[in-house]
Amino acid sequence: MLTVMGSCERAVTRDAVSPDVGADWTVVEEYLDQQREWRKSIDERFRQGARNGQSSRELRESLPMPPDVARAVAAATAILNLDGAHDKTIEAAEFLVMRAGSAKNSDRHMYIGAKALLSHGSAYEKWPQVLSRMDSQRMYVGPAVDAFFEELASEAEDPGLRANGKYYVAAGFMSSANLEFLLPTEDREVMRQWALKSATGLSVGVEEEEFLGAYPDGKPIAQTLAEAEVDLLRKIKHGTVGGTLPDVRGERIDGVEECLSDFRGRVVLLDFWATWCRPCVAALPKLRELVAKLPANRFALVAISVDEERGAVTEFIEDEPMPWTNWHVGEGSEIASLLQIEEFPTYVLVDEHGKILTRFNGLGGLLAPFTTSLIERAVYHPGKPVSHPLQRLFQFFWKLSSPK
Repeated sequence: MLTVMGSCERAVTRDAVSPDVGADWTVVEEYLDQQREWRKSIDERFRQGARNGQSSRELRESLPMPPDVARAVAAATAILNLDGAHDKTIEAAEFLVMRAGSAKNSDRHMYIGAKALLSHGSAYEKWPQVLSRMDSQRMYVGPAVDAFFEELASEAEDPGLRANGKYYVAAGFMSSANLEFLLPTEDREVMRQWALKSATGLSVGVEEEEFLGAYPDGKPIAQTLAEAEVDLLRKIKHGTVGGTLPDVRGERIDGVEECLSDFRGRVVLLDFWATWCRPCVAALPKLRELVAKLPANRFALVAISVDEERGAVTEFIEDEPMPWTNWHVGEGSEIASLLQIEEFPTYVLVDEHGKILTRFNGLGGLLAPFTTSLIERAVYHPGKPVSHPLQRLFQFFWKLSSPK
């Protein structure tokens, strides 16, 4: 959550509708049909490519372009411009939120769709899917999605919706604090404090009402707002950069239980990985170099496998040496939830006292020397801020867009 619009009305000005597209739902239906056919063709191409031994890169380079969503977005917007006079108003609003991600100015389209749905208040039944979709997209689109959450938190007539808005405002600040290492340490802490402030007390007066969140598969999360607040505060305090990890337990692949406190006194790199994750496997040589180079009494690597079966990890290590601590936690583990692990690999760097210093998603490529230097600095210069050479440039642009 890097930006909050100074005037949200800028985002809801009537978007220019293509002159040859009016409030015609059949235009949207045509696009949805084209999208379904395109996905079917993509799936078939990948199946055939796998049978023919083609690489993923070769397949990606030969894929047809997806259908253009612009006309469908224009038609859905025109329907909403009729202010409820069209029988597909709700469907048009849902389309803008759920399907306009590839469109130009997609955040504005999502904002307009969500605002139209807000006119139905708590009577609208798909808020978990809508809010979760917007939350998952806001780090990739513009500022209007954050603006919607801010308005939901302050202006929604229904107190339950306002509380959910506060949740997503806080979650956005938390995500910003967890941005990869380009965000300066002091700015991360500012974002974390904003997250704590936004989350604290969000459920007061509506403690037993439903939290409008959803899992990645779209299934609503069965939590009250009070439970959601407790869970969110725990993640901000103990699973976000700047926070201190609690003494989480894990099980090694040999079945022996360990605690993170067993590694206190050493800088720890947590590596969330899986045997099926190609970038995870590609990083192993770099990890071996790191472990061989850094003193064992000052540094520890804990690889945390999310493979479904422990046997897959055991078998993998027989061919790929991993001479460090290896945990198997499977899917849906406590530690992965606490640290908001959503992609693999994810590396979390923790100091000798359990404080989370930074996190990132890769050890290779052009940034490999910088990433390694971050880890070495934490080991050899404890207490000093972990910074990145590109932080000054990133900080400049971040300060231009950050909330005042």
